[in-house]
Amino acid sequence: MKNTSQKLVPLALSVALFSSCSSAPDSSRTVLKTYRDPSAAPKQPAAELGESWGADDEANSSEAVSHIEKMLVARTGGSALMKRDAHPKHHGCVTAVFKIDSKALPAKNRVGVYAHDGDEFKAWVRFSNGDPDSTKPDTDGDVRGMAVKLMGVPETNFLTQAGVESTAGIVDFVMMNSPVFFIKNSADYAALMRSLDTSTAALLWFMATHPSTAIVLQKARGMKVGNPLHLDYFSATPYRFGPDVGRFKFASCVPLDKRDKRAKKAGPDYLRERLVASLGADEACFDVYARIASAHDAKLVENPMKPWNLKKSPYVKVARLTIPKQTGIDSEPQLAFCENVNFNPWRTPPENRPLGAINRVRLQAYGQISDLRHGHNRVPQLQPKDHDVCTGETAPLCRKL
Repeated sequence: MKNTSQKLVPLALSVALFSSCSSAPDSSRTVLKTYRDPSAAPKQPAAELGESWGADDEANSSEAVSHIEKMLVARTGGSALMKRDAHPKHHGCVTAVFKIDSKALPAKNRVGVYAHDGDEFKAWVRFSNGDPDSTKPDTDGDVRGMAVKLMGVPETNFLTQAGVESTAGIVDFVMMNSPVFFIKNSADYAALMRSLDTSTAALLWFMATHPSTAIVLQKARGMKVGNPLHLDYFSATPYRFGPDVGRFKFASCVPLDKRDKRAKKAGPDYLRERLVASLGADEACFDVYARIASAHDAKLVENPMKPWNLKKSPYVKVARLTIPKQTGIDSEPQLAFCENVNFNPWRTPPENRPLGAINRVRLQAYGQISDLRHGHNRVPQLQPKDHDVCTGETAPLCRKL
């Protein structure tokens, strides 16, 4: 037990930075719009495909989000800029094109985003580090993230259909470099946030009593990353593919043996430097795969920590994301856009909506925390409609705070 505890200490300490405090928050800053008004809150959809959601889950969700808000306000202190609660350090946002190639997907699963083979959508892609401390160098072990925003999709997303926003045509994918999630259920989610909001000792105890969480995080954080374009990113949680449970991943087109290695003397922002250099020289791409769960794996809809059987629930290619050669990634306006733009896994067609209790907690958390952050920063929650985002109505997204 002693050796296990010693291994958990660095992990717990790094995660504990989430709850670090500074000076008192700026009380003059107010939220622009809030989902915390019950009349404006997105309603949970009916449970389906093996989902389970009850009063205890609602309470756990509210507690978890309350702790996140409290810690985020404390961490922001008197700063004019409130950063994301997770994945606050971005390496850059890049333009891309997403082309559907869903011929291999069963007809019943070709719904929502994947309905029409050959469709192309313009996209924005954000690469990030997961640690709540945005000052940590890229050389430190960390969870790595990728978020993709499609524009002009001829579908109405869940949040628009629910009446909480008007973002028809926008579809978001939110991913991490782990095929499984690090929390099993809403109770554990609330317990983790409670421990983060209490003390490092409480967090260490949580990790010691939830070793599976520690293992998932340690695996993701332990990957040696040389380039954000050379990683595979996963949904980690289940999603609907029409009548079935599924997952997805974005796999780098770069073969494993040709992926960049981390330089021995890499700087604190080397992942941004590699991103800028790579796309300044050539295009990049990710192949997008869906996994339709077998009858057995579909029963794991409420346990996103459990891996699926690769033979019984294989990957099927459904699209390609092409990132063209480009410049301006590290320009001040584009870096500001990358700070201000928001992503939400529920911003997707109902036929492709997130499944399971963890995703239902995210339904509350993503909207509420985004409202808090944008309200504090006094930046409107706008969605890009094209690659030209720094002019016209979306220009405020490119304003440095």
